[in-house]
Amino acid sequence: MRKYYGTNDTLPAAPRGRGKGFSVSTKPEKTSLKPFAGKRYPRSDWRELMDIQEKQQSSPWHQWKAAGVAVKDQKSSSWCWCFGVTGAIQNRYAQQGMGDTRLSAASVAGPIMDYNKDQGGWGQYAVEYVQEHGIADQSAWPELSVSRNLEGSRKVADNRYQYDICDFQMHDPFDLDSVVSSLLCPIDPQPVTVGYLWWGHLIFANRATFVDGEIALTIVNSWGPLWADNGTAVLVGEDKCSPDEAISISCVKPISE
Repeated sequence: MRKYYGTNDTLPAAPRGRGKGFSVSTKPEKTSLKPFAGKRYPRSDWRELMDIQEKQQSSPWHQWKAAGVAVKDQKSSSWCWCFGVTGAIQNRYAQQGMGDTRLSAASVAGPIMDYNKDQGGWGQYAVEYVQEHGIADQSAWPELSVSRNLEGSRKVADNRYQYDICDFQMHDPFDLDSVVSSLLCPIDPQPVTVGYLWWGHLIFANRATFVDGEIALTIVNSWGPLWADNGTAVLVGEDKCSPDEAISISCVKPISE
């Protein structure tokens, strides 16, 4: 998997037509999300926890790969903030034995942004919306559809409430230790959305490792499988890895009808 170090190591450009949408101008003024309250594992424990995950194939990345979850593709939209969150939710469903749920990011971003594909945002917007309204899968709402008729569809209404985020945790800006602790938890490791202002982009992380003695995050992008290594890459070093916004997707489940 391709690895990218420090502030001067430039990641591959977005494939032609792919957008970004994570910026200071769209930052929420306040948050309703609860703060990270999980166990913070000391850095001296990280390598041992990584070794356990590798031996047991138990990281969110291992579960994501085993389930065959497809890399998402936001195309020309600026909805990375929603595609990253949706990808992390799918990863969590895969960890809970539900395979690739093929959720539709457009079923969340469209109603939030009045169907404007050029409108950026932060992961918080998507998490708050899914908490209140659920998220539809692609059988009810095609991945990039901006049809307003879908929002009022009975099929979509019934479908979207099957999926929900039951628990999540907001990390403080640049708090890499809590992000890594969430990914390495030996009891219940969690995928984490990570937004970077230096990149203008939000994706999600699903594994923490060491590369050349530095902390590294495996990330899953939303620019399709042609970007980097089948849509994934490894960010190396604290400068590269410390996010401006990060949210752990702690628990998801279908809502009983």
